[in-house]
Amino acid sequence: MKSMFSLALALITLPVHAADPATPGFWERTWQSTKNGSSHVWDSTKRVGAKTAALAAAPFHRGKKTTNEPKTIWRQFAVSLTLDPVAVKLPECRSIHATVVLTNKSKTPAQLEFPSSQRIEVLVKNEAGKTLSRWSDDQKLDKEQGFLVINPEERLEYTTTLSTRDMSPGQTTIIEAYFPSFDQLRATRTVVPTK
Repeated sequence: MKSMFSLALALITLPVHAADPATPGFWERTWQSTKNGSSHVWDSTKRVGAKTAALAAAPFHRGKKTTNEPKTIWRQFAVSLTLDPVAVKLPECRSIHATVVLTNKSKTPAQLEFPSSQRIEVLVKNEAGKTLSRWSDDQKLDKEQGFLVINPEERLEYTTTLSTRDMSPGQTTIIEAYFPSFDQLRATRTVVPTK
């Protein structure tokens, strides 16, 4: 059976070679088309791979490149600070709740990178600008880097509790909240405690 198959195959391919020696045979044509087709596949795979790598580097990139560098990204945000209670009466009021809100006011997502687990810092200062207390002094913070992606019109809200022990009745106290990695993202409020 094998010898008949070999003989039939030889007879089929023989006339093709005998008729036109310049025309490649079946197996040669198959090999050439495989080589040519695979090179096109390989080239397109390289192009897709390069495009995927570019998208991985900038997952929210669309159209023209925007500068999301820490130096300019702060312009996309609005920061606000609210205090509760607004009127502080000492010594009845032992703490103030400060709420820091960060809103992405642009039409593109933005990524904020932080060198540690600390996202905000809240300072209590006297009228001269001397720092009386720092919110992060009482917090457990990790040195692990992190990041936040904030979508367009999305807002982040952080609530902290500040002690009033360093405040004096009748003297202006400044409460300042900011994001440590982005010095321009800051908001302040003044409080004049009463007795």
